[in-house]
Formats: sequence, structure tokens, C-alpha cells
Amino acid sequence: MKITRINRNKQPSFKQISVVQISKKAFANPEKLSECHELFSDKLAKIAIKEPTKTDLLTKLGLKRPPLKFLSTVEFPSFTMGKSLTEQYHYSLDWFRQNSGYNFKNAINPDAHTFIIFTKEDQPEMLNFTSPRTSRKLMNEARIEIQQREEKGEQICEFTLAGLFAKKLDELMSNILNKRKIESFKLENLDELEGIADKLDI
Repeated sequence: MKITRINRNKQPSFKQISVVQISKKAFANPEKLSECHELFSDKLAKIAIKEPTKTDLLTKLGLKRPPLKFLSTVEFPSFTMGKSLTEQYHYSLDWFRQNSGYNFKNAINPDAHTFIIFTKEDQPEMLNFTSPRTSRKLMNEARIEIQQREEKGEQICEFTLAGLFAKKLDELMSNILNKRKIESFKLENLDELEGIADKLDI
């Protein structure tokens, strides 16, 4: 799962979680998920980062940047991982579910791309969620669990590790989302983001 940040040089301060669904018709290449996410984040960044009325020397030199105001991601980890597997190996999502033993999620809305935006007080958990340390920890837990099952004589599919890892990431994401009321928005195009910027609290 790809997480997009506006600015990696400043620490964000988070408060609200929003789910924004944008019609796939708004994107030139709707099947290229990473490209759509990049376009979404770029648009949101232009809205979130306003030009200062007075520009100091460091800003003019490009050495000073505005603080990060949000992180965004695409749906749940198992959705993006399942989509990646189907593109790479050309099996159906149902095939991966059946053979891995894990439920790779479907799109929340098949006619739209769903983006999750994290702001302000959710900073610590989301930064922890996206860290390499967390990924290594969850992957190690998954490997140990699979090894234990193999020692018991279970037949393990080569994609079981990916399924179990995705499941652990989904659970971690759910723990973050379940702590807050989620604000949801449905838009037809990227330009409509400007109209809900204040509601997104960016």
C-alpha cells in the first residue's frame, strides 16, 4: 500500500480521518491505481499548501517548505496488494483468496477510487503504520506463523505469506479507523476537492 505525504521534511499534525470517493471517470487511466493516487494527492497538496503573503529568503531559495498537512492512502492494504497480485500473476482475486486462505478486499466502491486522508492527531499511529519497522515486524510475525503451520504438516500456498501479511496490515489499519468518526465524501472529479477542503481540515 502506498502512502503519500505532502512534505517529508516536516512532521505533520493530525486530527481527522476522511474517506473521499472520486469517480473513476475523473481519471485518464483509471486502472493505474498509483497514478490516480498521485494525481489525487497532488491536487490536494495544491489546495492545502497556500503561498505565503510574504516570502522570506529561505523560501525563495527552496530551502524552506510548508508543514505537512495530511497523509493519504488508497483503501485497505489487502485491496492494493490483491490488485497488485492479479496484475503480476494474471490470476483472479477469487483465486488468490481461495489459494492463500485470506480475504483480499474488494474495492469499497467499484465505480470510484477511494482515498483515505489522515490529518492532525492521527499522526503517531499513521507514521508508525507506514514505517519500515512496522512492515518488518508484521512480515516476521507472518513468517513465524506460516513456519509453525508447515511444521504441523499443512500445505502452504506460495501466496499465503502475502495474504497473511495483508491481513495483519488490514487489522492495524482498522484499529486506527475504528477510533474515530469517519467523514465520507463522494465526488465526480478532482476539482470538487477545493469545495470540501475546509471539511477535510487540511
